[in-house]
Amino acid sequence: MCDPTVATYWGTTLFFTACYISAGLAIIPTVWFIFHGHSAAASLGIWVTVAALVHAINSTVWRKDTINRSPLWCDISSQIILIYSTGSICSCVCIAKFLAFVLSPSSRNISHDERRRINIRNYVFSLGFPIIMIPFHYLYSPSRFGLVRTMGCEASYVLTWPTFFFFIIWSPIFGMIASGYTGYVGYKLYQWKYTNASPKNSTKLPVLRLAWLCITYTTAAVPLSIYYMIETLVRGNYSPFLVRKIRANSAGIEYEA
Repeated sequence: MCDPTVATYWGTTLFFTACYISAGLAIIPTVWFIFHGHSAAASLGIWVTVAALVHAINSTVWRKDTINRSPLWCDISSQIILIYSTGSICSCVCIAKFLAFVLSPSSRNISHDERRRINIRNYVFSLGFPIIMIPFHYLYSPSRFGLVRTMGCEASYVLTWPTFFFFIIWSPIFGMIASGYTGYVGYKLYQWKYTNASPKNSTKLPVLRLAWLCITYTTAAVPLSIYYMIETLVRGNYSPFLVRKIRANSAGIEYEA
């Protein structure tokens, strides 16, 4: 019979190896997107790279135990883990919205100033909005962070109404918006293929690559975010919103073997 300890060890090793590889593969195109002004794709690359690195480091350091080796690292990485799924879906909204504009009949060339404003708006939305979620974590966090064997640092929270409005609900909401834009993009690509009606201001190959990236990520991430919300609400234990009670052990650490 297989020793569960050995299976867990090798499973964790495969996980953090895959995370390191994912981060390595994502960082090069992300840097290219940043320097070429493709803010929507760049922000998605930033979230994917950072999240993969965080998970890889956590799984490497805590794959055998839950010793509190680096509290400051856990303070930072647990917040990244809390918000990265929302951030990546926000980035997908920006990508899908850009593609919908490019593939629409009313598409036009945009000036340098317009592109700069779009880039600023994309970065503020896809990076800024998730970061704004962090201070509200104070309202529903019962401890400083959690430590899980094999996974490392995790954000801790209790299920109460601020958890829903300041955390759980946003990924599904933005996911549905991204799905709407992505559905339009898929329809326009279908028209493009069968009517050969190429958009006026686009290059076919880059648009196709970006479109398939958006469609693939949205197809995977949106159902998962909805499933996570439903599972959390159905299986979670709801707690009354009493800040003093929730924050009674806020300096402590939750350990899970």
